[in-house]
Amino acid sequence: LMNDLNSIKNNNASKICHYDPDLIDHFTKLLRSCLSRKTPEMPLAFGLMDILEAPTKGRWWIVGSSYVVPVADANKSGDLNQFNYSEDLLRLAKKNRMNTDLKRNIFCCILSAEDYLNAFEKLLKLNLSDKQEREIIHILFVCCLNERTFNPFYGYLVQKFCNYHAKFVLTTQFALWDKLKILKTLKKAQIQNLSSLIAQLFGSLALPISVLKVINFVEIEETMTDFLKRLFTKFLNSFSTDVLRVVFGKLMKKSNEYRYLREGIRLFIVHFLLAEHADEKYNEFKRKIRFVDNILLPKESLAL
Repeated sequence: LMNDLNSIKNNNASKICHYDPDLIDHFTKLLRSCLSRKTPEMPLAFGLMDILEAPTKGRWWIVGSSYVVPVADANKSGDLNQFNYSEDLLRLAKKNRMNTDLKRNIFCCILSAEDYLNAFEKLLKLNLSDKQEREIIHILFVCCLNERTFNPFYGYLVQKFCNYHAKFVLTTQFALWDKLKILKTLKKAQIQNLSSLIAQLFGSLALPISVLKVINFVEIEETMTDFLKRLFTKFLNSFSTDVLRVVFGKLMKKSNEYRYLREGIRLFIVHFLLAEHADEKYNEFKRKIRFVDNILLPKESLAL
């Protein structure tokens, strides 16, 4: 111990017992990365009035602190009238196979909301457990797919939840994979709505494009081909090249992990999308296809 104290006194750190200079370098880099982050802070999901009314209404934004009657109690009583849902809305919930009080409450909160922000707040006030919260994303997918035409409302609401907590990103990923497994059973309108929803989530950076890694681009059947055509066409037409650079650029950061996904997407958009528009003049859509193709092109190919 005295030797260590003398070493510190003489500013000779190398003689200190168990001294490891690599640790200092590691934590210095870690500190710099934390200080250099420019990610904007997410706005709070509650306002001043919510804080002032906390003694009577509870702190609904904290899980387990809400004063609102929990969904679990509603499940026991089976009484949904306490939420003042209309009979028409309850019939619509039944038509969409919302066969539990949990699902009916989530469904009615979504469909009775003024906008996606109002729906987000109403769903948070249900004070659901982690397991129950997973139903929110799955029901949003059901509602979105059952619309006659795509409604961006569902995309904004899913995006809001994904930005709120990372666990909803994972739930959204699994919800998409579930739909891909039964893609052959979906109607064309449902496939169109699903592709538009995922394109919106890609463009808003709420969902990474790496979720498509479960698709085997080498052996894709007709229904999957139709879905991917609609997805990439909607995505490329709806967002700027700056967004495309960010979304597809993330696949280049893990070169080995996403190698087959990059190659699959690149071959698909060139051989299916570009080939279908081969007779057309060079337009914005074809320019974006070439733009994405260059992003996904391996660096060794560029060197050649």
